Amino acid sequence: MHHGIFLVADADRRRIDAGKGIPRMKDQAWHRVKMVRNGTRGNIEVFFDGSKSAVLSAMDTTIKAGRVGVGSFDDTAEFRNIEVRGFQ
Repeated sequence: MHHGIFLVADADRRRIDAGKGIPRMKDQAWHRVKMVRNGTRGNIEVFFDGSKSAVLSAMDTTIKAGRVGVGSFDDTAEFRNIEVRGFQ
């Protein structure tokens, strides 16, 4: 099991975080995951179950704006109550 931040831009996915994230979803319980991204600066941070500090982070300015993808590969996963907000 692993967690990561990946870029998918006209190619296969490419990991853009450090690859040292500790797996957090080790059970069948529901969890709250929050991602904060600034497309201009390129910072991406992921918070887990109300954590004060990011459990995953990355920097990438390849895509300034566009679509959001949430998914799972080689695992089963369920997602609900997904909310996407944009800030100007």
